[in-house]
Amino acid sequence: MAGHVPVVMEFGPYWMAKAGILQEEFSAYLASHFAWYYDLGEANPLRRPTADIGALFARYTARTFSDLLLLP
Repeated sequence: MAGHVPVVMEFGPYWMAKAGILQEEFSAYLASHFAWYYDLGEANPLRRPTADIGALFARYTARTFSDLLLLP
C-alpha cells in the first residue's frame, strides 16, 4: 500500500462478513488508501470515488462477487 500502486482485488461481501469484516471498516480502509475504484464486473466499468464503495454491498449480495481495480 505504501507504494501507491493500483491493486486488483476480489470483492465478495458475503465472504467478508463470514470473516468478520464490517462494511464500515472495509469502506474506511479503502478510502484511506485509495482514491478511485472500477468495478470490473460491469460491462463498462466507470471510475468512482472509493467514498462510494458502500453501494457495492447492496449490489453484490448472497454469494455474488466482483473484482475491483483500486487506484491511489
